[in-house]
Amino acid sequence: MGDVMISNKAKMYKHLFKWCLASLGMPILVLIFGRSLNSYFILAFWPSSIGLMVLGAEANPIQDVIYVWAVTVGLNILLYLAIGSIVLLAKYIFSGIKEQPNAR
Repeated sequence: MGDVMISNKAKMYKHLFKWCLASLGMPILVLIFGRSLNSYFILAFWPSSIGLMVLGAEANPIQDVIYVWAVTVGLNILLYLAIGSIVLLAKYIFSGIKEQPNAR
């Protein structure tokens, strides 16, 4: 039974790691393509990007820019991990709980 628990835990971490990597996709695309991307598209896949408005139109020190980007990307990772956890929970619930044999 212990091996089953380790296997399920490893699957959970692998699933959440994939969601974490997926959350980095939109910030990387924004860094590469900048303003040429549709703003609604960015907002749909990177909701915390609205925090970038704090930077405004004027020049800011690089520390402020890095801090704001780090916070918005971090919030996006947390959001995607929450969504990934909900998806994993729903998958577990709807797939039916398989009975584990009692270890005696």
